[in-house]
Amino acid sequence: DIYNYLSDRFGLHQDFFSDYFWYSSNSGNIYLGPKEFESRLKITTLGIVALRKSKTYKPTTNFLQLFGPFIKKSLFSLSLNETIDFCKGIDIIPNSSDREYPIPGFVAVTHEKKVIGCGHWNGEKLSSLIPKSRRTHLSISIQ
Repeated sequence: DIYNYLSDRFGLHQDFFSDYFWYSSNSGNIYLGPKEFESRLKITTLGIVALRKSKTYKPTTNFLQLFGPFIKKSLFSLSLNETIDFCKGIDIIPNSSDREYPIPGFVAVTHEKKVIGCGHWNGEKLSSLIPKSRRTHLSISIQ
């Protein structure tokens, strides 16, 4: 399931993850970590939270930022002003007809080809899914 989702949604092929192992928790978190680890250690979690599972998989911002250079699909590019709003947690309603939009669902949000986080595109509005603890209060001066 995970490999199909990542391939279909983001263009990340299963072979890309051959050096990693997927671990799941009772809370629905899915971790991506090393295949082998020192078993004498008391481990609370192993790797990073890569996905959350409820009705579907939701990629985490950490996962998308880590693997961003390899993501080929479901990219949503933002202008500087849109990026600032998105990082503040403000939803984006694009008004440009010259922009190519991905299929609705979870997307890797980019600015200047760098993944800044996870968003949800419903075909009309891009919702910011940047965690509140990681949002920033940016502003720019227009001169």
